[in-house]
Amino acid sequence: MLTLSFRPTLFLFIALLSARLFAAPAHAQPYKPEPGPAAADSLELVLSAADAPPRGESARDIPIRIRFPRDANGPRPLVIFSHGMGGSSAAFPELTDHLATHGYVVILPTHSDSVKLRREQGEDAGREIVSNPAAYVRNVKPIERVDDVKRILDALPFIEKKIFPDAAASISRDAIAMAGHSAGAMTTQIIFGVKARTRILSGPQSFADPRIKAAVVISGQGTRSRLFTENSWSDLSKPMLVITGSLDTAKAGNDTPESRRHPFEYAPATKGAPHTYLLWIEGATHSSYQSKSAAALLGENPEDPAMVAAVTTSATLAFVDAYVKFPADSDEAKAARAYLAGDAIPTHTSGKASVLSK
Repeated sequence: MLTLSFRPTLFLFIALLSARLFAAPAHAQPYKPEPGPAAADSLELVLSAADAPPRGESARDIPIRIRFPRDANGPRPLVIFSHGMGGSSAAFPELTDHLATHGYVVILPTHSDSVKLRREQGEDAGREIVSNPAAYVRNVKPIERVDDVKRILDALPFIEKKIFPDAAASISRDAIAMAGHSAGAMTTQIIFGVKARTRILSGPQSFADPRIKAAVVISGQGTRSRLFTENSWSDLSKPMLVITGSLDTAKAGNDTPESRRHPFEYAPATKGAPHTYLLWIEGATHSSYQSKSAAALLGENPEDPAMVAAVTTSATLAFVDAYVKFPADSDEAKAARAYLAGDAIPTHTSGKASVLSK
Protein backbone atom coordinates (compact mmCIF):
# COMPACT_ATOMS: atom_id res chain seq x y z
CA MET A 1 0.00 0.00 0.00
CA LEU A 2 2.85 2.32 0.79
CA THR A 3 4.40 1.74 -2.62
CA LEU A 4 1.15 2.44 -4.45
CA SER A 5 0.61 5.78 -2.68
CA PHE A 6 4.24 6.87 -3.04
CA ARG A 7 4.69 6.42 -6.79
CA PRO A 8 2.21 9.07 -7.99
CA THR A 9 3.72 11.53 -5.53
CA LEU A 10 7.23 10.71 -6.77
CA PHE A 11 6.22 11.07 -10.42
CA LEU A 12 4.56 14.42 -9.68
CA PHE A 13 7.69 15.65 -7.89
CA ILE A 14 9.90 14.64 -10.84
CA ALA A 15 7.56 16.32 -13.32
CA LEU A 16 7.53 19.57 -11.36
CA LEU A 17 11.32 19.50 -10.95
CA SER A 18 11.80 18.91 -14.69
CA ALA A 19 9.48 21.76 -15.53
CA ARG A 20 11.53 24.10 -13.36
CA LEU A 21 14.86 22.90 -14.74
CA PHE A 22 13.93 23.02 -18.39
CA ALA A 23 11.47 25.91 -18.51
CA ALA A 24 12.44 28.99 -20.52
CA PRO A 25 13.78 31.87 -18.39
CA ALA A 26 11.16 34.31 -17.16
CA HIS A 27 12.41 37.06 -19.49
CA ALA A 28 13.08 34.81 -22.50
CA GLN A 29 10.51 36.53 -24.71
CA PRO A 30 11.07 39.65 -26.84
CA TYR A 31 10.47 42.86 -24.92
CA LYS A 32 6.95 44.21 -25.59
CA PRO A 33 6.75 42.76 -29.11
CA GLU A 34 3.12 43.77 -29.59
CA PRO A 35 2.04 47.35 -30.38
CA GLY A 36 1.39 49.40 -27.28
CA PRO A 37 -1.98 50.72 -26.11
CA ALA A 38 -1.80 54.00 -28.04
CA ALA A 39 -2.79 54.50 -31.66
CA ALA A 40 0.15 55.92 -33.62
CA ASP A 41 -0.41 59.06 -35.66
CA SER A 42 1.90 60.81 -38.12
CA LEU A 43 2.38 64.39 -39.22
CA GLU A 44 4.82 65.94 -41.71
CA LEU A 45 6.03 69.51 -41.25
CA VAL A 46 8.70 71.79 -42.68
CA LEU A 47 10.50 73.83 -40.03
CA SER A 48 11.35 77.27 -41.38
CA ALA A 49 13.88 79.69 -39.95
CA ALA A 50 11.00 81.36 -38.13
CA ASP A 51 10.00 78.07 -36.48
CA ALA A 52 13.55 76.89 -35.78
CA PRO A 53 16.11 79.72 -35.86
CA PRO A 54 19.35 78.90 -37.74
CA ARG A 55 22.21 77.39 -35.79
CA GLY A 56 25.81 77.00 -36.90
CA GLU A 57 25.88 75.26 -40.28
CA SER A 58 22.11 74.69 -40.46
CA ALA A 59 20.03 77.52 -41.85
CA ARG A 60 17.79 75.69 -44.35
CA ASP A 61 14.17 74.64 -43.99
CA ILE A 62 14.08 71.21 -42.32
CA PRO A 63 11.40 68.68 -43.35
CA ILE A 64 10.41 66.49 -40.42
CA ARG A 65 8.05 63.59 -39.81
CA ILE A 66 6.52 63.19 -36.36
CA ARG A 67 5.14 59.88 -35.15
CA PHE A 68 3.22 60.29 -31.91
CA PRO A 69 0.59 58.67 -29.69
CA ARG A 70 -2.92 59.85 -30.47
CA ASP A 71 -5.07 60.97 -27.52
CA ALA A 72 -2.01 61.15 -25.25
CA ASN A 73 -2.01 62.75 -21.82
CA GLY A 74 0.77 64.33 -19.80
CA PRO A 75 4.42 64.74 -20.78
CA ARG A 76 5.55 62.29 -23.47
CA PRO A 77 9.15 61.05 -23.83
CA LEU A 78 10.89 62.03 -27.06
CA VAL A 79 13.16 60.12 -29.45
CA ILE A 80 14.80 61.98 -32.35
CA PHE A 81 15.79 59.53 -35.10
CA SER A 82 18.41 60.48 -37.73
CA HIS A 83 18.43 58.58 -41.04
CA GLY A 84 21.43 57.17 -42.88
CA MET A 85 23.17 58.66 -45.93
CA GLY A 86 20.66 59.48 -48.64
CA GLY A 87 17.67 58.48 -46.51
CA SER A 88 14.73 60.52 -45.32
CA SER A 89 12.20 60.95 -42.55
CA ALA A 90 10.56 57.71 -43.75
CA ALA A 91 13.39 55.68 -42.16
CA PHE A 92 12.69 52.77 -39.80
CA PRO A 93 8.87 52.98 -39.95
CA GLU A 94 8.26 49.77 -37.97
CA LEU A 95 10.57 50.77 -35.12
CA THR A 96 9.37 54.36 -34.89
CA ASP A 97 5.68 53.41 -35.13
CA HIS A 98 6.25 50.82 -32.40
CA LEU A 99 7.76 53.48 -30.15
CA ALA A 100 4.80 55.77 -30.79
CA THR A 101 2.28 53.09 -29.78
CA HIS A 102 4.20 52.75 -26.51
CA GLY A 103 3.81 56.45 -25.75
CA TYR A 104 6.84 58.07 -27.38
CA VAL A 105 6.95 61.09 -29.64
CA VAL A 106 9.43 60.33 -32.45
CA ILE A 107 10.76 63.13 -34.66
CA LEU A 108 12.57 62.17 -37.86
CA PRO A 109 14.36 64.96 -39.76
CA THR A 110 15.22 64.79 -43.45
CA HIS A 111 18.84 65.94 -43.71
CA SER A 112 20.30 67.71 -46.73
CA ASP A 113 22.00 64.55 -48.11
CA SER A 114 18.57 62.93 -48.65
CA VAL A 115 18.12 61.50 -52.16
CA LYS A 116 14.40 62.31 -51.99
CA LEU A 117 15.13 65.93 -51.08
CA ARG A 118 17.79 66.32 -53.77
CA ARG A 119 15.49 64.83 -56.41
CA GLU A 120 12.88 67.42 -55.45
CA GLN A 121 15.57 70.05 -56.03
CA GLY A 122 16.26 68.69 -59.54
CA GLU A 123 19.38 66.59 -58.90
CA ASP A 124 19.92 63.06 -60.22
CA ALA A 125 20.96 61.93 -56.75
CA GLY A 126 19.46 58.45 -56.94
CA ARG A 127 21.72 57.39 -59.79
CA GLU A 128 24.88 58.59 -58.03
CA ILE A 129 24.22 57.02 -54.64
CA VAL A 130 23.74 53.64 -56.34
CA SER A 131 26.60 53.86 -58.84
CA ASN A 132 29.16 55.64 -56.64
CA PRO A 133 28.18 55.70 -52.96
CA ALA A 134 31.74 56.54 -51.90
CA ALA A 135 31.51 59.78 -53.87
CA TYR A 136 28.04 60.57 -52.54
CA VAL A 137 29.53 60.79 -49.03
CA ARG A 138 30.56 64.38 -49.85
CA ASN A 139 26.89 65.34 -49.42
CA VAL A 140 26.88 64.18 -45.79
CA LYS A 141 27.68 67.18 -43.60
CA PRO A 142 28.14 65.94 -40.03
CA ILE A 143 27.91 69.24 -38.18
CA GLU A 144 25.03 70.52 -40.30
CA ARG A 145 23.17 67.34 -39.34
CA VAL A 146 23.91 67.94 -35.66
CA ASP A 147 22.74 71.54 -35.98
CA ASP A 148 19.54 70.30 -37.65
CA VAL A 149 18.82 68.30 -34.49
CA LYS A 150 19.63 71.21 -32.20
CA ARG A 151 17.19 73.40 -34.15
CA ILE A 152 14.51 70.73 -33.76
CA LEU A 153 15.09 70.74 -30.01
CA ASP A 154 14.82 74.54 -30.03
CA ALA A 155 11.52 74.24 -31.92
CA LEU A 156 9.82 71.81 -29.51
CA PRO A 157 7.25 74.40 -28.31
CA PHE A 158 6.17 74.93 -31.95
CA ILE A 159 6.08 71.18 -32.70
CA GLU A 160 4.20 70.44 -29.50
CA LYS A 161 1.35 72.75 -30.46
CA LYS A 162 1.03 71.03 -33.84
CA ILE A 163 0.64 67.50 -32.47
CA PHE A 164 -1.06 68.26 -29.14
CA PRO A 165 -3.20 71.34 -29.90
CA ASP A 166 -5.50 70.89 -26.90
CA ALA A 167 -2.53 70.89 -24.47
CA ALA A 168 -3.67 67.64 -22.82
CA ALA A 169 -0.23 66.23 -23.63
CA SER A 170 3.23 67.71 -24.06
CA ILE A 171 6.77 66.73 -25.04
CA SER A 172 8.93 66.13 -22.00
CA ARG A 173 12.10 68.21 -21.88
CA ASP A 174 13.62 65.81 -19.34
CA ALA A 175 13.16 62.56 -21.27
CA ILE A 176 14.89 62.94 -24.64
CA ALA A 177 16.86 60.25 -26.47
CA MET A 178 18.75 60.47 -29.74
CA ALA A 179 18.92 57.53 -32.15
CA GLY A 180 20.15 56.95 -35.67
CA HIS A 181 21.42 54.49 -38.26
CA SER A 182 24.72 54.71 -40.19
CA ALA A 183 25.23 58.43 -40.96
CA GLY A 184 22.42 58.96 -38.47
CA ALA A 185 24.45 57.01 -35.90
CA MET A 186 27.31 59.42 -36.60
CA THR A 187 24.91 62.32 -35.99
CA THR A 188 23.74 60.63 -32.80
CA GLN A 189 27.24 60.09 -31.48
CA ILE A 190 28.37 63.66 -32.11
CA ILE A 191 25.37 65.37 -30.51
CA PHE A 192 25.55 62.88 -27.62
CA GLY A 193 29.09 63.98 -26.77
CA VAL A 194 31.48 61.83 -28.82
CA LYS A 195 34.26 64.21 -29.80
CA ALA A 196 34.74 64.58 -33.56
CA ARG A 197 37.44 65.87 -35.90
CA THR A 198 35.69 68.16 -38.35
CA ARG A 199 38.85 68.99 -40.32
CA ILE A 200 41.73 66.74 -41.35
CA LEU A 201 44.34 68.37 -39.11
CA SER A 202 42.08 69.39 -36.25
CA GLY A 203 41.80 67.63 -32.92
CA PRO A 204 38.51 66.11 -31.76
CA GLN A 205 36.07 68.56 -30.25
CA SER A 206 32.70 68.28 -28.56
CA PHE A 207 29.39 69.35 -30.11
CA ALA A 208 27.33 67.79 -27.30
CA ASP A 209 23.85 68.99 -26.47
CA PRO A 210 22.99 68.43 -22.79
CA ARG A 211 19.30 68.02 -23.63
CA ILE A 212 20.06 64.52 -24.96
CA LYS A 213 19.82 62.03 -22.06
CA ALA A 214 20.55 58.72 -23.85
CA ALA A 215 21.64 57.44 -27.26
CA VAL A 216 20.94 54.47 -29.55
CA VAL A 217 23.75 53.98 -32.10
CA ILE A 218 22.75 51.57 -34.90
CA SER A 219 25.60 50.60 -37.24
CA GLY A 220 27.77 53.46 -36.05
CA GLN A 221 31.33 54.50 -36.77
CA GLY A 222 34.54 53.68 -34.93
CA THR A 223 38.12 54.79 -35.32
CA ARG A 224 38.28 53.74 -38.98
CA SER A 225 36.20 56.86 -39.61
CA ARG A 226 38.21 60.06 -40.05
CA LEU A 227 35.94 61.70 -37.48
CA PHE A 228 36.84 59.69 -34.39
CA THR A 229 39.90 58.64 -32.38
CA GLU A 230 40.21 56.23 -29.47
CA ASN A 231 39.76 59.19 -27.10
CA SER A 232 36.58 60.46 -28.77
CA TRP A 233 34.36 58.51 -26.33
CA SER A 234 36.34 59.33 -23.19
CA ASP A 235 33.91 61.91 -21.77
CA LEU A 236 30.72 59.89 -22.10
CA SER A 237 28.76 59.30 -18.92
CA LYS A 238 25.15 58.85 -20.04
CA PRO A 239 23.38 55.64 -21.13
CA MET A 240 24.15 54.33 -24.63
CA LEU A 241 23.04 51.31 -26.65
CA VAL A 242 25.26 50.27 -29.58
CA ILE A 243 23.79 47.89 -32.18
CA THR A 244 25.82 46.15 -34.89
CA GLY A 245 26.46 42.72 -36.37
CA SER A 246 28.83 40.30 -38.02
CA LEU A 247 28.11 41.31 -41.65
CA ASP A 248 27.81 45.05 -41.03
CA THR A 249 29.85 46.65 -43.81
CA ALA A 250 28.77 49.41 -46.18
CA LYS A 251 29.70 50.46 -49.71
CA ALA A 252 30.60 53.91 -48.39
CA GLY A 253 33.06 54.37 -45.52
CA ASN A 254 35.82 52.23 -44.06
CA ASP A 255 34.13 50.74 -41.04
CA THR A 256 34.12 47.00 -40.43
CA PRO A 257 31.92 44.93 -38.13
CA GLU A 258 34.76 45.06 -35.60
CA SER A 259 35.21 48.85 -35.77
CA ARG A 260 31.46 49.38 -35.38
CA ARG A 261 31.91 47.94 -31.88
CA HIS A 262 34.28 50.80 -30.96
CA PRO A 263 31.61 53.14 -29.53
CA PHE A 264 30.95 50.48 -26.88
CA GLU A 265 34.55 49.35 -26.45
CA TYR A 266 36.07 52.83 -26.08
CA ALA A 267 33.29 54.27 -23.92
CA PRO A 268 34.30 54.47 -20.25
CA ALA A 269 33.11 51.78 -17.88
CA THR A 270 30.04 52.90 -15.97
CA LYS A 271 30.41 53.81 -12.33
CA GLY A 272 27.80 51.78 -10.49
CA ALA A 273 25.15 49.83 -12.39
CA PRO A 274 25.98 49.24 -16.09
CA HIS A 275 24.23 51.49 -18.58
CA THR A 276 26.38 51.10 -21.71
CA TYR A 277 25.34 48.18 -23.92
CA LEU A 278 26.42 46.41 -27.10
CA LEU A 279 23.82 44.37 -28.97
CA TRP A 280 25.76 42.06 -31.34
CA ILE A 281 23.73 40.21 -33.98
CA GLU A 282 25.19 37.35 -36.00
CA GLY A 283 24.32 37.66 -39.69
CA ALA A 284 23.17 41.30 -39.48
CA THR A 285 24.02 43.40 -42.53
CA HIS A 286 24.24 47.17 -42.72
CA SER A 287 20.59 47.79 -43.59
CA SER A 288 18.93 44.73 -42.09
CA TYR A 289 18.15 46.47 -38.77
CA GLN A 290 15.36 48.31 -40.54
CA SER A 291 13.73 45.57 -42.59
CA LYS A 292 14.27 42.80 -45.13
CA SER A 293 13.15 45.12 -47.94
CA ALA A 294 15.73 47.77 -47.00
CA ALA A 295 18.51 45.17 -47.06
CA ALA A 296 17.32 43.73 -50.39
CA LEU A 297 17.21 47.20 -51.95
CA LEU A 298 20.94 47.53 -51.31
CA GLY A 299 21.76 44.02 -52.47
CA GLU A 300 22.44 42.68 -48.97
CA ASN A 301 21.77 39.14 -47.85
CA PRO A 302 21.22 39.03 -44.08
CA GLU A 303 20.90 35.56 -42.58
CA ASP A 304 17.62 36.22 -40.72
CA PRO A 305 16.30 39.72 -41.47
CA ALA A 306 13.07 39.29 -39.51
CA MET A 307 15.03 38.37 -36.37
CA VAL A 308 17.48 41.27 -36.88
CA ALA A 309 14.72 43.87 -37.18
CA ALA A 310 12.71 42.37 -34.32
CA VAL A 311 15.56 42.24 -31.79
CA THR A 312 16.65 45.75 -32.81
CA THR A 313 13.15 47.00 -32.03
CA SER A 314 12.88 45.08 -28.74
CA ALA A 315 16.28 46.20 -27.46
CA THR A 316 15.70 49.82 -28.46
CA LEU A 317 12.33 49.99 -26.70
CA ALA A 318 13.73 48.30 -23.59
CA PHE A 319 16.66 50.72 -23.50
CA VAL A 320 14.59 53.90 -23.79
CA ASP A 321 12.04 52.54 -21.31
CA ALA A 322 14.87 51.88 -18.85
CA TYR A 323 16.76 55.14 -19.23
CA VAL A 324 14.36 57.72 -20.67
CA LYS A 325 10.69 57.00 -20.04
CA PHE A 326 10.48 55.52 -16.55
CA PRO A 327 12.13 56.52 -13.24
CA ALA A 328 15.24 54.45 -12.57
CA ASP A 329 13.80 52.82 -9.44
CA SER A 330 10.44 51.96 -11.00
CA ASP A 331 9.36 48.39 -11.67
CA GLU A 332 9.06 49.23 -15.38
CA ALA A 333 12.66 50.42 -15.63
CA LYS A 334 13.91 47.43 -13.64
CA ALA A 335 12.09 45.03 -15.98
CA ALA A 336 13.56 46.76 -19.04
CA ARG A 337 17.07 46.59 -17.60
CA ALA A 338 16.55 42.92 -16.71
CA TYR A 339 15.67 42.19 -20.34
CA LEU A 340 18.87 43.86 -21.56
CA ALA A 341 21.10 42.27 -18.93
CA GLY A 342 19.69 38.76 -18.79
CA ASP A 343 19.47 35.73 -21.07
CA ALA A 344 16.33 36.81 -22.90
CA ILE A 345 17.96 38.10 -26.07
CA PRO A 346 20.25 35.08 -26.65
CA THR A 347 17.32 32.79 -25.83
CA HIS A 348 14.62 34.24 -28.06
CA THR A 349 17.08 34.69 -30.96
CA SER A 350 18.37 31.10 -30.65
CA GLY A 351 21.84 32.37 -29.80
CA LYS A 352 22.12 34.67 -32.82
CA ALA A 353 22.18 37.85 -30.74
CA SER A 354 23.94 38.70 -27.50
CA VAL A 355 24.41 41.70 -25.23
CA LEU A 356 27.49 43.01 -23.47
CA SER A 357 27.23 45.70 -20.82
CA LYS A 358 29.51 47.83 -18.71
